[in-house]
Amino acid sequence: MRTKWVLMLAAVMMAVLAGQAIAGGQVNMKPGKWEITSAMQMPGMPAGMSGMSITQTQCLKDDAPVPEDPSPTQQGNCQTKDVRVEGDTVSWKMICDSEEGKITSSGRITYHGTSFEGAVQTNIPGQNLEITNQLKGRWIGPCD
Repeated sequence: MRTKWVLMLAAVMMAVLAGQAIAGGQVNMKPGKWEITSAMQMPGMPAGMSGMSITQTQCLKDDAPVPEDPSPTQQGNCQTKDVRVEGDTVSWKMICDSEEGKITSSGRITYHGTSFEGAVQTNIPGQNLEITNQLKGRWIGPCD
């Protein structure tokens, strides 16, 4: 009898978690091609370099709302982890293996249908360096 209750409780918990995962994916984001601008800020940057920006386009989907980071620090073997959706805000962590060690980033963006804003903080090991990329995005059409 006890085994039956444990199995029922496990089934209910799985259904609740599955429902949360599906509901969590309902962020207010229009899927398609997005123009994303990333402005880098780093303490101690030489004059004129702070706020240096990169603009690119990416295809974002309902099931993949995290934009790829275009900064050179994110090149290489990277894994996105801990993607969370709370309302219209998506947060995530990324770990990249580099010659210097593990580069860690954490990001958070808030969608407003056809636009978003947010930031990604990146820590580079061995250099005691933290880079912040301010992100702005706008929907520009369907994916190619």
